[in-house]
Amino acid sequence: MVDPFWINLRNANSNQGEIPLSPNSLWVTGQGLYGQIGDGSAAPRHYFDVLTGFEPFSPVPGFPLESDLTIIDGAGNSAFLISNGVIWGTGRDHSGKLGIGGGIGVHQDAFEPSITANMVSVSGSASSQSVALDSTGLMWGAGATNQLGGVGGGDSFVPMGLVADSVHCASAGVFYILNGSLFATSSSNTSSEFGFGDFLPHPTFQPVPGMVGVKSVQSIGGVSFAIMLNGDLYADGFSWHNDGNNQTPGFTFTGLTNVTAVDSSDDFGMAISNGTLYAWGTNTSGQLGMGDKVNRFGAPSFTNTGHTGVTQVACGDQHTMMVKNGQLYAAGSNFHGQLGLGALPESISFVTTTDTFLNVIDNVAQISCGLNTSYVLRSSY
Repeated sequence: MVDPFWINLRNANSNQGEIPLSPNSLWVTGQGLYGQIGDGSAAPRHYFDVLTGFEPFSPVPGFPLESDLTIIDGAGNSAFLISNGVIWGTGRDHSGKLGIGGGIGVHQDAFEPSITANMVSVSGSASSQSVALDSTGLMWGAGATNQLGGVGGGDSFVPMGLVADSVHCASAGVFYILNGSLFATSSSNTSSEFGFGDFLPHPTFQPVPGMVGVKSVQSIGGVSFAIMLNGDLYADGFSWHNDGNNQTPGFTFTGLTNVTAVDSSDDFGMAISNGTLYAWGTNTSGQLGMGDKVNRFGAPSFTNTGHTGVTQVACGDQHTMMVKNGQLYAAGSNFHGQLGLGALPESISFVTTTDTFLNVIDNVAQISCGLNTSYVLRSSY
């Protein structure tokens, strides 16, 4: 249920038009069992509620000023954000991956700051590690050392002695890109998702064969995607190749070009090509947003969803969010409230979603999904 505080505030303001907010206010909905909402409780939310703004009515005392928020990253049952160059973390803290100190595995129910400065990006895994980049390109790591290539780790972010242009945490390892070349390390590689063409762990960072001219990478579970500098989309992992004999050749071309964004869960993925949203994988809760629950496997390929003008996409465990024309749309499971659609159990098509004031979520700056939680940075309201 929606917190009484928000019901009263919503009713009080329902006829007052737009309520001014400072830039980049953070709105969250969905499962809160592990503290991943970051509001100081373990209660779920079934509509998008704001964690910042409406001062002095903010429900999270000490939360960073919304004008400083630049990044939000849902990571399994945890979440990270960057405010004024400092990384904040909340939720499950496997192996100390939140990087906020205080001991290994001490879970948090509210965002807490790490001892970092000048950070420009952060990526957390659904398992036990996280990586970040500072303004000089230096990589920092927290959590399980064996998933960080043997460098960094523990309950605080520490320098890893590596420089990168971008970083990304996979379920069992880390990717980074330097001058267009892709590097990876993994403690496990059971789906051959790290692009090495084998099923062996790679305990130290190594260049991924053939992967040069890479712009960005996305990986979770048994599948990884890479957007090349020319816009071509490549993929690897057993579930992607779907070859039936557990033999994977490494990253291969998906057929999609001019790709601007990609995201995935364990067994489904979404990509934006020429502004059109494409989908692939399992669809048990309608998370592909195509009006049915039919899986899109078969020969490795993406299916056109028919949605155009899409600028952002994010995938949870069994739900998807996308942004078109500045508005937020959602599809898939709403069992934990992760779509922000109240008591509706699911939506097999993309629909607009509302905040706790029953207004359509618009002016979206960034979106991110945890397993069963959704996060939105809004530039205004």
